[in-house]
Amino acid sequence: MINQLYIENIALIKKETIDFKEGLNIITGETGAGKSMVLRSISFVLGGRVTKELIRRNESKAEVRCIFFIEDIKRVKRLKEYGIEVDDNNEILLSRVYYRTGRSQCKVNNKIVTLGIIKSVGEILVEQHSQHQSQVLLDRNKHIKIIDDFCGDEILVMKEKLKDELKKYREYKEKLKSITSNREERETRVDILKYQINEIEKLNLKEEEEKYLLAEKRKLNDKEKIVENLEKSSFLISSSDSSILDKLNEVVNALSELEDVDENCKKISDDSNNLLANVEELSFNIRNYYDTLELGENNIDDIEERLDEIYKVKKKYGDTIKDVLKFMERGKKELKEIDISDDKIKRVEKEMKKRYEIVASTCSKMSKIRKKASKEVERKIILNLKELSMDNSLLKIDVEKKDQITEDGNDRISFYISTNKGGELKPLEKIVSGGEMSRLTLAIKSSLVKKGTVGTFVFDEIDTGISGKTAQKVGLKIMNLGKEYQIICITHLPQIASLGNAHLRVSKESNNEETYTNVEELVQDEIVDEISRLLSGDPITEETRTVAIQLINQKNKK
Repeated sequence: MINQLYIENIALIKKETIDFKEGLNIITGETGAGKSMVLRSISFVLGGRVTKELIRRNESKAEVRCIFFIEDIKRVKRLKEYGIEVDDNNEILLSRVYYRTGRSQCKVNNKIVTLGIIKSVGEILVEQHSQHQSQVLLDRNKHIKIIDDFCGDEILVMKEKLKDELKKYREYKEKLKSITSNREERETRVDILKYQINEIEKLNLKEEEEKYLLAEKRKLNDKEKIVENLEKSSFLISSSDSSILDKLNEVVNALSELEDVDENCKKISDDSNNLLANVEELSFNIRNYYDTLELGENNIDDIEERLDEIYKVKKKYGDTIKDVLKFMERGKKELKEIDISDDKIKRVEKEMKKRYEIVASTCSKMSKIRKKASKEVERKIILNLKELSMDNSLLKIDVEKKDQITEDGNDRISFYISTNKGGELKPLEKIVSGGEMSRLTLAIKSSLVKKGTVGTFVFDEIDTGISGKTAQKVGLKIMNLGKEYQIICITHLPQIASLGNAHLRVSKESNNEETYTNVEELVQDEIVDEISRLLSGDPITEETRTVAIQLINQKNKK
């Protein structure tokens, strides 16, 4: 609830400190005195829209400070989500300054915060309602909040679960998006890798193969020279009339005869025998190589074709066969990693689907809770409307499924009403009558008593369009609402004003230099006089005072 409101330089208000009480706080005063500026100041400090015309004339800035007393554990918890702590007295201080230059500064507990945070805090603490505006009722997007407030902890538990599961689902969805965003590129890459690996693999390359083929090519290119020289060498060693072997045999025989004559010739004779053996071996090797030499006419074409294949893959994949084989192994590794990525996609898709099923199931359960609650809320609101002289009213709350899932689920809740017998059900925002809107607001708030999240309701001329017996019924509803909430209410009707727990009178005064608004809290006799004025205007008579006292005394009987 609001404990204290300090206003400086708002319209005609120069400086005022207003203490509000628990229950129903009544604000009265002549038309144009500045009553609405008190409520405008509350809206201002809670982040409401403002222009420099709101600033008092000849002043450079306007300032409002508001002290809230907060005991409700849920509201304390919600404030902590914004980093706001209540002090030891269960209080927080909100303040806002607006300069004529257009600059604005907001603070919570003397710490600068954004306008957005101030607005969020305001939605936790206060709900404002006027003839032309209701922050919740006329906004379809907030109808779900009305039902959820009624559902209480049952829906809060489901919301917490949905919040966690929706976060996990979105994480998997984002992960899937990340690993599949280049799927087309990956598929193209797979095709390329498979082609490259296949092109290299089918050649069955060996690292030293090119060196061997080049040597074979050189042999085939010089095959006549090879044959000629092999034949010539073989002939000179062993086949000619004066062959090397024949000459060496003669040398060996001659030296062997000297072994018995001169011992020193023994080594020379041995050397001649070794030389003969080597030459014989050389002759054998030449003949054997000549006999086994294959120099067919087609071999050169096969070698040229193979070398051409090797040249082509080297041009694409590396300088040597070794480089080409390494390129192929890297390709196989990359292809395997891509295959693993495909498995990962399947795993993520499976997990994402699982999370979505949990999300959808939770949303379905929330819908059932809301549909059940909606029927109960419908019944209560209709009963309250009858008590407010809207006997022919019909109300329907639709719980429809929408495509998008948020942390509130996938329900769209809409209120439809008909205020006349046989009339068509229409959305709340189509209601034209301010009196009907005011009573509907009271009917809804009364139906949700003890279920709401805010602590204070502000009503600006909620009595517009009503009088007599209806005004009395509206007053009683407001009074009863004040037993659970703090109510700040501007009224012109004595039936409502007489029911307050506290009464503030707003008046306008002028001197030779300026006009300003005063706000004063009335005591008992002053309250009687003010209600008398509302009954009959000035001058106040004993008759009107008597009626005023009767109205006040009736409050104590309710």
